Amino acid sequence: MSEQARQGSPSPSPAPEKVRRALAFYKVMAIIAGTAVLILLVVVVIRYGFDNEGPSKTWSPIHGWLYMVYAASVINLGFLLRWSLGRMVLTMLAGALPFVPWFLERRVVREVDASLAGSLES
Repeated sequence: MSEQARQGSPSPSPAPEKVRRALAFYKVMAIIAGTAVLILLVVVVIRYGFDNEGPSKTWSPIHGWLYMVYAASVINLGFLLRWSLGRMVLTMLAGALPFVPWFLERRVVREVDASLAGSLES
């Protein structure tokens, strides 16, 4: 174990370029997740409102995979920025609600950009 780890001092901040790449991936996945959940909403109406489960059989697994990739993008960004577990979980859950991922994405981008600007100044 290194001396720094034993003393409990914080580890160095991640490279800004690594954070920017993780943020770009998160942005794309938040937009995709928001769109996917809206499509899922339409598919659910078709399935239960019109008794047609065809689109649901196709879209539901696709939506599930897209959501897992969105969750991975949140975890990646969250670990880089040292988010709390609660924040990561809430951000992941936001991907399951219509429209919320788009609004949260804008907020996260503003926060991370401000954080990166502050770390570059110091």
